[in-house]
Amino acid sequence: MKIERINENQIRCTLTSFDLSARNINIVELAYGTEKAKKLFREMIQKASNEVGFEAEDIPLMVEAIPLSGESVMLVITKIEDPEELDTRFRSEERRVGKECRSLTQPENF
Repeated sequence: MKIERINENQIRCTLTSFDLSARNINIVELAYGTEKAKKLFREMIQKASNEVGFEAEDIPLMVEAIPLSGESVMLVITKIEDPEELDTRFRSEERRVGKECRSLTQPENF
């Protein structure tokens, strides 16, 4: 498990296939938040605290998972200081995607 600090509010954690198999967990389990996945996440946050000073107690986090080759995965973990800002960002993205989808389904586009 490799942890890198990107900035004050963000870290990158790379989990290799060995890291996952040593904990008897697969990528699918990470996506569904199983008990094994939660345990691994707590371990990552503790390691990030110890190694790079990333403190995330009682702070909302956003986790982005990026699959890599060979059953490895990179997680980008970001502290969310204002959860309402995140809601606003997602709502504007939903509106943008919704408009694109509606435009694709218009008869004149066929």
